[in-house]
Amino acid sequence: MWLAPAAHRAPPAFNRTGMQLRRRPDGAFDVAFVYARSPAAAAGIAPGDRVVAIDGAPSATIAPQALVAGTTAPVGTIRSYRVVDGRTHRARSVRVRLAELLP
Repeated sequence: MWLAPAAHRAPPAFNRTGMQLRRRPDGAFDVAFVYARSPAAAAGIAPGDRVVAIDGAPSATIAPQALVAGTTAPVGTIRSYRVVDGRTHRARSVRVRLAELLP
């Protein structure tokens, strides 16, 4: 049997930041994984860091659907992250330009 893709459906977008986040009980996000040569890696985000705000919104206020929408936005979209370094505990702001990570 041959199933052709539905012409009216765009393929799902993948995470274009190159990092995986996990929600903490306090509402912030732990950076669980960062892909090498990804936009997140280029911005200096590393596993163990904590994301406390995205585009100026506190992480605790960001719904799961909004988080996914932000990471799958069009290529070239710039997202601002407020990140607490997992080693030094110093906060910094970084900008991540979304890129296509799949060939």
